[in-house]
Amino acid sequence: MTQRELELHFSIKHSTVIGILGRMEKNGFIKISVCEDDRRQRCVKLLEKAYDVRAECKINHEYIENKFRENFSHDELESFIKLLDKTYDILKEDAEND
Repeated sequence: MTQRELELHFSIKHSTVIGILGRMEKNGFIKISVCEDDRRQRCVKLLEKAYDVRAECKINHEYIENKFRENFSHDELESFIKLLDKTYDILKEDAEND
């Protein structure tokens, strides 16, 4: 994936992407290189460390989801998810207006 594709996908500024990717590369999560197809572009490749963190996040996500299912009724969980979705929409709209 290119830096430009990341900017467009996440709707964030070029300078923000540069900063985030720089820190990710420094910490061993990604490798940034010049794209072979278009030398004006910089390609981003995930490294093994990123896949390890992804797997750990998936395990944590499943654990938390199971805890919610154990402690909330179906209706409570449905209401909770609706509130989270609404909160996300509000924050996303606010970010798009900045």
